[in-house]
Amino acid sequence: MAPKKQQKKTVPTVYDYSGLETGMRLQVESEGSYYAAEVVQVSTSKNRSKAPIKISYKAKGYEGYDEWVGGDRVRCKALKVEKPPPQEKKEKATFKLNYFPITALGEPIRATLALAGIPFENDVVPGDRWKDLKPTLPDGSQMPILHATQGENTEMMFQSRAILRYVGSIGSYKGVRLYPTGPKARYYCDEVIEMVEDFRPKFASTFDIKDQAEKEAARKALVQPDGAMYPGMMKLNERLGKFPFAAGDKPSIADVYVVIVCFMFQQPTFLDGFPDDTYKDMPNITALKDKLMALPPLKEYYKDAEGIRAPFKVA
Repeated sequence: MAPKKQQKKTVPTVYDYSGLETGMRLQVESEGSYYAAEVVQVSTSKNRSKAPIKISYKAKGYEGYDEWVGGDRVRCKALKVEKPPPQEKKEKATFKLNYFPITALGEPIRATLALAGIPFENDVVPGDRWKDLKPTLPDGSQMPILHATQGENTEMMFQSRAILRYVGSIGSYKGVRLYPTGPKARYYCDEVIEMVEDFRPKFASTFDIKDQAEKEAARKALVQPDGAMYPGMMKLNERLGKFPFAAGDKPSIADVYVVIVCFMFQQPTFLDGFPDDTYKDMPNITALKDKLMALPPLKEYYKDAEGIRAPFKVA
């Protein structure tokens, strides 16, 4: 079944009845034909706003018949149409993203903005600058922070996955929203994001390990077959075989989230200790990365990628 075309909204016609006077002759439409009539009364009551002109027909055979009519049924030079005031065009929103130089939870937002073709200022905030910036923000603020400016108003948005869903809701790739609008597709999208969240936080405790060698060994162990993160990664790899992309036939924020976050745990990455073959047993994760990053907007965005972003560069 072909999709229904969305009807354009029409601006209702506003009539100026001030030029009509009692006794004035005019033409009134009835069942597709116009008949001679005379103005009996012009009402200013709100109850009569749709049909404020009381007329009396003068055409032969209709004499003495009165009716209340609106401007849409009247022909008369004294009846004027008010021009609606010009609508102010809303300025397009502009965006700025604050985040550290690393990938982590800010990079999925950067990549989604790029995939959607939404221009943004990538404000990279090193740790020493963050120390100065944080006291100027609301208590408890963390990066990433998305600044959305429209006209003179700027709103700051927090929480990485909430920002990601917002960008996916306003952004599209080839006419399809990156955060799906259909309930089932949205479920599939959120399902995959939450599957990543099942294993991602399991590495956080390694930041408390002071000895560098011990820390690296602990991280490597997490992604081995008997490691805490491995079962969740394998489960995700199996789920990614269900559709061409994470949520169906089209790319979504779930694909971006999977790829960016998963490749935090394979070298090259900003996290020491994770091996360079984490996904050797998980071909669907690697295949999704290659497929997603081959999409023209992302291929362009990462064309000069190096270091921790080198995995996102495709030939």
